[in-house]
Amino acid sequence: MTRVLVVDDELDILEMTRIMLERLGFEVITASDGEKALEIV
Repeated sequence: MTRVLVVDDELDILEMTRIMLERLGFEVITASDGEKALEIV
């Protein structure tokens, strides 16, 4: 399974993107800002 990191400060957009990508078969990790994204990476 391909893992994708999605970063967005708008929580509605973040959640919608996560749902769409999961339906396509991706493992989705989310972060609400760049600092959190860098910690994940």
